Formats: sequence, structure tokens, C-alpha cells
Amino acid sequence: TVSRRHVELWATIEGVQVQDLGSTNGTTYLGQRIERGVVRPGTRLDVGRCALDIIPLSGAPGAEVPDADAYGGLVGSSLAMRRLYGMLGALEGSDVPVLLEGETGTGKELVARALHQHSQRAAKPFVVLDCTTLTPELVESQLFGHVAGAFTGARRDHEGFFRAAHRGTLFLDELADLPPSQ
Repeated sequence: TVSRRHVELWATIEGVQVQDLGSTNGTTYLGQRIERGVVRPGTRLDVGRCALDIIPLSGAPGAEVPDADAYGGLVGSSLAMRRLYGMLGALEGSDVPVLLEGETGTGKELVARALHQHSQRAAKPFVVLDCTTLTPELVESQLFGHVAGAFTGARRDHEGFFRAAHRGTLFLDELADLPPSQ
């Protein structure tokens, strides 16, 4: 129910600017469809049938920057890295899905692993799925599992990546490489 290019969000001094991009199922706030507006951190937007929580993070304008030079397996003391540590620290107690964007090789998996290690899920599995290895015909059975004999070539049960990461973290690496039909 979420369009490929559904809504655009960007931080401003006043809050988070929201711009619906002409989506089919709309963007709503407090039950009212919005085309454009500014919302505050702590707001919940409905994007199609999905809820999107706008949570405050350190590193935002006016937020205090941590003095740390490392976070989990991440190491660096530059202002950009310390801001990242602050953002990750703000997410530690949260149970929201996190989208990490960046070019291949920029350390998204390291960031995800560090966040997992500091989260309430730290004692649970951290499972990495490289989406470039999935074939379009088997995406569903790889993600959700199958039993032996479910289809030609299914010689044994496969629990699926979602079950393997149950109550932990599933890191979907190179998600953009999945065909749009998946």
C-alpha cells in the first residue's frame, strides 16, 4: 500500500517537512490526508497502511553531540561519527524498524550490528541476508521458509530468514537489488 515514491521528509528548524508525492493511498496525520505540512518529532504519520513514527534523534539541530570516539564496532571521533553515535544511542531503547541508506561498502552492516549490540535485542540473533544472492523464484521461500518437498528441489526444511532472526535483527543488505515485483 506504499508507493515506490510515496512521501518525502526532511528536517527543518520548525520540525519535519512532509510532502506527499502524489501517492495512491495517501499520507495521513491524525486521520486527515495531508499533501504538505510540518510535523513535530513524536508524530505518527500513516503512509498507505503503514505507520511511520517521527522520532527525535540527537544530531538534530540544537541536539547535544556525544563525546565518544566509538560505538560498538564503529570507531571514529569526527563530528559526523559522533553525531551518528548520538542518533544510534537515541534508537537503542526503541523498537522501530531502521532504514540505513548508503552506497555499497559504506558500513551499513557495521552500523546495523552496532545498533543491535546496544539494543534490547542484543541477546537475540543478528542475521544478515545479502539480497543480491536471492533468485526471484525463491525469494518467498528464503525469507519465510519452506518444508521439504514444497517445490522441486526443496530437499530439506528451511526455516527462513525471518524466523532465524525471530526477536532479533534481520539486516537486509542490498535490498534495492531485489526486483520490484518481489
